[in-house]
Parts: sequence; structure tokens; C-alpha cells
Amino acid sequence: AAAGLDHVRSPAAPRRAPAASSDTLSRAMPYAAMFAAFVVLVYFSHGNVFGPATIMTMVVFALTLLMMVRQTVVLRSDALIREQKAAQRVEERYASLIANASDVIMIVDPGGILRFVSPASERLLGLKPGEITGKPLADVWCGETDGRLHDFMAQIAAAPSGTAGPVELHFLHSSKRCVIECVGSNLTQDSAIEGYALNLRDISERKALEEQLRHLAFHDPLTLLANRSLLRDRAQHAIALAQRGNGLVAAMFLDLDHFKNVNDSRGHEVGDCLLQEVARRITAECRASDTVVRMGGDEFVVILQGVGANDQVLDTARRINRALDLPIKIAGHKMVTTASIGVSLFPRDGKDMGELLKHSDSAMYLAKETGRNKFQVFRTEIKDKINKRAALEAGLRAAMKLNQFDVYYQPIIELQTNRVAGLEALLRWIHPTRGVVAPGEFIEVAEDSGLIVVLGNMVLRQVMQDLQTWKTAGLPLVPISINISPVQLSQGDLANVVRKLLAASGFEADAIELELTERAMFVASNAMRGDSKCDMIAELRDSGLRIAIDDFGTGYSSLSYLKQLPVDSIKVDSSFVRDIGVDSNDEAIVRAIIAMTHSLKLNVIAEGVEREEQYRVLRDLECDEYQGFFFSPPLPAAEFEAKFLDT
Repeated sequence: AAAGLDHVRSPAAPRRAPAASSDTLSRAMPYAAMFAAFVVLVYFSHGNVFGPATIMTMVVFALTLLMMVRQTVVLRSDALIREQKAAQRVEERYASLIANASDVIMIVDPGGILRFVSPASERLLGLKPGEITGKPLADVWCGETDGRLHDFMAQIAAAPSGTAGPVELHFLHSSKRCVIECVGSNLTQDSAIEGYALNLRDISERKALEEQLRHLAFHDPLTLLANRSLLRDRAQHAIALAQRGNGLVAAMFLDLDHFKNVNDSRGHEVGDCLLQEVARRITAECRASDTVVRMGGDEFVVILQGVGANDQVLDTARRINRALDLPIKIAGHKMVTTASIGVSLFPRDGKDMGELLKHSDSAMYLAKETGRNKFQVFRTEIKDKINKRAALEAGLRAAMKLNQFDVYYQPIIELQTNRVAGLEALLRWIHPTRGVVAPGEFIEVAEDSGLIVVLGNMVLRQVMQDLQTWKTAGLPLVPISINISPVQLSQGDLANVVRKLLAASGFEADAIELELTERAMFVASNAMRGDSKCDMIAELRDSGLRIAIDDFGTGYSSLSYLKQLPVDSIKVDSSFVRDIGVDSNDEAIVRAIIAMTHSLKLNVIAEGVEREEQYRVLRDLECDEYQGFFFSPPLPAAEFEAKFLDT
């Protein structure tokens, strides 16, 4: 009663596990009490041992003792049952875990016979446990050809404790092909196992992902060609072979000609498809031992290793040029792309791949400058030319900061009245040591470097300022023609720039005429037929600006874009005007251009008129206007104002 009362008073108190000595004492106390009662009974009834009360008491005592013995036996039996149930629950728990585990568990005896296989083997390996249990593991396992399974089992057997592995094994069963990661333990000393425990896990998806990531790390995702990272490794290998006397190494640097025009006119999706086809054609013209690399954008590199002679390299470059020159049909569009290729050889042109690529890149630029769609082998003078070009670009950047550029004006004269009908604004670089530098010496570098956008905007601002000055002075004003580069159309926000300048100056749009080369007009014509979001030329024309085609006859001369594009004037290139009156062919060409232009109701301007004979022939051919040194060379704004506008 006291113990029960104490238990009720402290129900939240944690129950402590009894010690072994206290447990034995508590079990012995009932028997001790019975023994004490028996001793007391004997003591009080020693004079009347065989009396009825004594005999009855002894009988009750014996029965009670038997009941307690029986209770003890029952308690021990219950304890054994509870222990058996607990052990069974633990066994069932482990069996369920093994049955539902994603990994395969196998027990192999020292002789190599499978003694236990978990149910996961059917799901992972396609093998039913009941069919392979009792068979040798080596007979069940298929797919290993290098003896790794045998070596792994020997490693487990040699380790008396601990684990061995993990090791990657290949498994092949029927259509099941996978990579297995295996960990093993030597449990021969464990009486419950008496063998080797193997834990198998399918890592096929992980290995496939690793392989995919490895491939992406060394290959271009668009063309699946090698990338810069793989180029470094392949190049080092090729040079190492060449140093051991296994032939030459050649580096070819390829750049597609006018690829940007494709993206601008057809869209980047078509451009990507074109790059994929170009990659396929380049690879088809190379050997399996060669490495084709996409450096980025429209640039490719080809590493030819083990080349026997220079002619073999040149033949490969020639075949690549021919392959790329064939028409390509993409998304219903038939296109032709070409490539400029630079070639350098090891060890003649460089001691490592860095120098080879640098020199082949230089040779590629020379191929572009000399007509494109060709290959060029590196020479020492090419390096000097590239250095000169780099110095010119640096000089241009410095000149822009120092404001060394000025705008000159050349009159455009009506042939029939000899009055000034307009002006052409021409950019000049006022060099501190070289004097006046014409655009022909630096305009290409400005376009390639993107500086032409800044220079073009500067010309527009200067023209507006000069017009404002002449207007304030009360001088007569005529439209001014400004040359526009194709780069300005594609990279600059030309329409908005012109609109803002006109709005700020207060002039109408017809005060400005924009001159675009035939190449720029050709790009715009393609844009009109393609998926371009806006028609650049139409946007400028809609602003009220006049549009002229400059150097007509030297580029993509075609009636198709003259019909499609909204232009106002045609400027006949000076190369056709130079020999009129002397060369009947040139005169016939000019006559045809004038007739064609007039039929389209366009204005015709002849460029480069320097002699009176040219002037007379053009007048007879009914050319509308002309410009050239015959009337006046280009002049700075102040000189032009004093010579022509003041009068």
C-alpha cells in the first residue's frame, strides 16, 4: 500500500531501471515471508505438531507455496514468449527493410556460391532471387570482361574486417545494361552470415549524367564540336606527336563571311541552323584524327595532326572552301555562305598552339581583306600588317578623345543649270603629323571595331550645327548627303538619333539625305523578305529623310532591291565615270544606268567628275547631277562657306 501510494504521488517521475541486486531481492521477498511464517508457525505449535490446526495450517502453507511456484513458472514462460516475440519483430523488421531496400544485398560463401539474394535483384538486375540462389556468382554475373569482379572478391576475402570498395562493375543481362557500384564486407567470422556480404547499387543514371556533363564541358552544345577546353588538350597532344617526328601540325582558323547579315535578315534560329550545317560540312572534309572546334559565334578552328606535307593542309582548306560555297536550304530559304581561312604550321609559324592560333587568325584577316571566300597561309609580313591595323585602331580611339575629326563638304551640281543642288558631308581625320587623312584609310577599321557608330553620330551632329550656323547667318541652304555605314544600320539606333537631331535643330527631314552602299541596301532588302521586326530603310524613309544608293554598280547591282526599297537617288560610282569619253564600254554602262534609273523615276548623280570631257558626256547622257574635282574638292565648312555660300 505504501509503495502504491508513493507511485500515485509521483506519476511524472521517470522510471529508473532496477539494479540486478534489488531485482533479486524483490523476487525473493515473497518466499522469505512464507519461510518466516512457517518458522513462526513451527515455533508456536512445537508442542502440538500434529494438532488439527497445525496440520491445516501446514496444508494451506504447502498449497500457497505450490501456487507461488506455479506463478514463478508462468512468469518465466511469459518472459520467454515476450523475448521470442521481440526477436521475431526485429527479424521481421530487418526482413522488410531488406525486401524493400533499393539496393541489392547478396551473401556469397567463400566458395563463390550465392546463399542469399534480396528481392531488389529482380528490379535492378532482372534476376529472380529464387532462380540464382545456390549458383556461383561468377556464372550469374555477365558483362565484366576485365576481371574486376574476380579481383574485388579476392580483395574482400583478403580483408578480415571492414569493407572493401566501392568498385564500379558493368552488368549485362538480356536487355539490361547498367553500371553497378558494389561494396563488400568479409563476414565469414559472423555465425549468422559465414560469408561475404555484397551491397549493390545501380548508378547508371548518375554515370550517364556525369558523361553528359563531361561532354558539355568539352563540346559546343549547338554544333556538338569540340570547344576551347578540349582544343587545348588535343593541341598539346598533336604538338607532342609532331615533336617526336610524327608529321606536322596545322592550325586553320575559319570565320564565316557576312554571317551577321544572316542573323539580322533571317533571325538567330536560321543562323543557328546554318552554323550546324557548316560544322557538319567542315567535319566531313577532315580526317577522323583531326579536331574541329567551334571557338564561338561564327569562328571555327581545325587542328590537323600528323600532316605529311604542306600540300595536304592546303588541299583540306581548299575542300572546305568548296564545301561551304555550296547552297544551303534552311527553313525554306536557299542561302550561300563562304568562309575566310587562315593557315599556320608547327613548328614553322609558332612554338606552341597559342602562337599558331594567333598567326592563323592574322592570316584569316588577310583572306578577308583580299576578297573573302579563300584561304591564306601565314607569312611574316601579315603579322606586321595586323600590328599596323591594331595601331590604327588605337590611333582612332585616341583621335576621338582629342576631337581630331572634322567634316568637309563637296558640292553636288545640277548638270543643266550648274547651280549647287546639294552637298555631301565627308569625314576627315586631321592627324597631327600626317595631315588630312581620308576615310578610305581608316573607315574599314572603324567598322570592324564598332567605332563607326560613334563617328557617324558625330558627323550627324556636326552637319546639324553647320546647318544651324548657315541658317543663322542668312545663307542659302541646300540638302546635305551623309554616308551611312551598314554597321550603323545594324548596331546603332540611327532613326531615333536623326529624329532627335532634327527636332533639336528645327530643320525638316528633307534637309538630310542618307547615302547607303549597295551592300547595306542588300542587307535591308533581305530584311524585308525575312523575319526582321522592322524595316530599317523604311523607318528612315518614313521619317521624311531622302535615301540615296552610293557607289552604284560596284556591289549587288540588282533591279529587285531598287524596286522594293524606297530610294530617291542613284550615285554612279566613279570607276564607271573615270573613262567615259575614252572607253565606249564605260560610256555604255553609264548610259544604261541613267536610262534604268530614270525609268524608275529616280535621280542620277555621277561621282568623280574631274575633266570637262566627262562633264560634257554626262550632260549629253542627261545625267541629273554630278560632283567631283572638276567643280570643287571637299572643303572644310569655313572654306566652303566663304567660297560658295557667301556669293
